[in-house]
Amino acid sequence: MSLNQIIRLLLSRLNARTAPVVLFLVAVLMVGNYFLERKNSPSTSVGQIAPPHSSLPQELSQQRGAPDSRPARRPDSISQEIPNPASSAKSASFPTADATSAPSRSPGQASAIPDTSQKYRTAAKGSKLTGRAISVADGDTLSFVATDGSSYRVRVYGVDSPELHQSGGEAAQIFSAALTRNRDLELTVMDTDSYQRTVAIVTLPDGRILNAELIRAGHAWVYKRHCITPQCKDWLALEAGARKARRGLWQEENPEPPRNWRKEHPRR
Repeated sequence: MSLNQIIRLLLSRLNARTAPVVLFLVAVLMVGNYFLERKNSPSTSVGQIAPPHSSLPQELSQQRGAPDSRPARRPDSISQEIPNPASSAKSASFPTADATSAPSRSPGQASAIPDTSQKYRTAAKGSKLTGRAISVADGDTLSFVATDGSSYRVRVYGVDSPELHQSGGEAAQIFSAALTRNRDLELTVMDTDSYQRTVAIVTLPDGRILNAELIRAGHAWVYKRHCITPQCKDWLALEAGARKARRGLWQEENPEPPRNWRKEHPRR
């Protein structure tokens, strides 16, 4: 008599009183049959062994509930269903910094990173801007980022420093950078020049005026052609004092004004 026939016979005797004993005997027979088959088939891999419930007769299946009709999964397929923690972390919808968004900064402080994706902006005459200088091209030209993230190319009003490749140009650049670079500044906009630079009076963190300090240290002339506000008279006095003390560019007997140097070396 086969195992299935024995189980059917036992199930035919199944009632409320004999159910525990019958089910116990069925379980013992199934387990014994499972180990017997495994012993007789040693070459069978784990993934190829059929689950024990596959040999259940239909009557027992109905008593215990219909098994899942889907094919048994191999053990090696389980790993495909387990999410990788690393990949889950990458795919999680955490906020990320947009490459085009302005970097975070404290209130009242401009970003130290220029926005190279946009052109420099210009500001209305008489307006005031607060922000930070991020680079200095020469003594009287700097790049500035306002607290709202907008970028400006700034020409210091009323002064004319030696060009960078002119005698005294590097000294003027170093002086201006030491006072302004990565420092919080306030600009009072005076005009916009032909190069779309914002012409401004630059107030330093300690309240001094960069325009005046460049002249006082001998790193700039008063730009008489464009300096037309009342403070220009005071700046002329500072220029005379620097010339007399032979500070900065005035250490030379006859320094060349930048306007003359630019005529000899036009922009290409």
